Amino acid sequence: MHISDGVRALDRDLRAVFGSRLRSLVAYGDAGGKHDSPAPTLAVVDGLTASDLRRCADKVASWHDLGLATPLVLHAQEFSRLLDAFPYEFGAILADHAVVSGENPFNGLRVGPMELRHACEIQARSHLLHLRQGYLETRGRGDALADLIARSAPPFVALVKSVARLQGEPSLDKAGAAALVERTLGLGAGSLDEIGPADVVFLGVKAHSLPDLAPRLAPLLKPDTTLVSTQNGIPWWYFQNHGGPLDGWRLERVDPGGMIAAAIEPRRVVGSIVYFSTAIAEPGVVQHVEGNRISLGEPDGTRSERCRKIAEALIKAGLRCPVTTKLRQEIWVKVLGNVAFNPISALTGATLAEMVRDPEVSALVREVMREVECVASRLGIELPVSIEQRMAGAEKVGEHKTSMLQDLESGRPMELEAVVGAVIEIGERLKVPMPHTRTVYACTKLLAARRSKPA
Repeated sequence: MHISDGVRALDRDLRAVFGSRLRSLVAYGDAGGKHDSPAPTLAVVDGLTASDLRRCADKVASWHDLGLATPLVLHAQEFSRLLDAFPYEFGAILADHAVVSGENPFNGLRVGPMELRHACEIQARSHLLHLRQGYLETRGRGDALADLIARSAPPFVALVKSVARLQGEPSLDKAGAAALVERTLGLGAGSLDEIGPADVVFLGVKAHSLPDLAPRLAPLLKPDTTLVSTQNGIPWWYFQNHGGPLDGWRLERVDPGGMIAAAIEPRRVVGSIVYFSTAIAEPGVVQHVEGNRISLGEPDGTRSERCRKIAEALIKAGLRCPVTTKLRQEIWVKVLGNVAFNPISALTGATLAEMVRDPEVSALVREVMREVECVASRLGIELPVSIEQRMAGAEKVGEHKTSMLQDLESGRPMELEAVVGAVIEIGERLKVPMPHTRTVYACTKLLAARRSKPA
């Protein structure tokens, strides 16, 4: 286990309080500072007075600022008696700890399987009772349910890890704990056939995964099933019922061979634009950075009852969900930024704020945006925000990596064609020069091709 600088500072502070009476300081759990939760520690001391506690109390705020939990400070004699009283808690520390300074207080100690099993059963019953009470207190409100789930997750993960130790798996991370729960309770995703017909289906995969998914959606569909597209960039349905000379035109870069259009009838589609800034902290853990808005709209610009009902459900879950009659216009507002920021971030590794604040890169971003703005204008779209407003909005998000950069760093395919390639394809059709966009696109496409080659 890596010992963070914050834990080292805690050790110095405790030595200033206890001197030679500090027998040991132990870090455990997430004390390495890998995640966002406060880092836990345990201190064992010889002699503990009220004066000692007051001096420690004066330091608590600074420890919290360093990302530390308030340390558990125990008298040496007290520590030796607690193992039998708290086998669950001490079993977790025994399984995942590191000595920061002094002796290892756990040498020669162990929690037997019977004691740990009994403690896990007590914890499981306690969690169930608290969840049941907590659910009643939420009164079915989506935001309150989300808060309950967030608060209950850490103790539940700790319980699962203890159960895993009983099964001979001593070092599970969060993703491993989730996998164990799935295996034990049979909670795997299953097939679409097993799910059966649905009222509404959110298509939450990346745009490049839709051609493979779309033909397999049939088991989910009944006559009035609605499909909500959430993909970045220009959606496959953009020119369906569009009107004008481009009506019915299929974007090859988004829907190669027409696989999506053949599987999804236009009448089923509700479009959406998602405004969440998120990051994948680790497998199975998504960190929410900023935003809670998802706009819905009918492709034909009408206000429909189905959009109203879907929005109502999302609002109850704690989201902002306006229904727009200008969906295509809003798509281009988001595309204006994505076509520029996403590929340039993949090429440079820069965050949104870094790109905006760099004079040369921000100049390139503006040139790409001007070309995108010209394509939108040729389609009859008048953007309600200026390029400078779009730049200011990106800077406000701050040190956030775009989804394209996150995908690149994680070895996942990038949404290059739906976000950038589709706009270039439209530009070609409308004979709009796009030299800056084409250059950025070509470089990013080559980067993606090189990354996809086997080592």
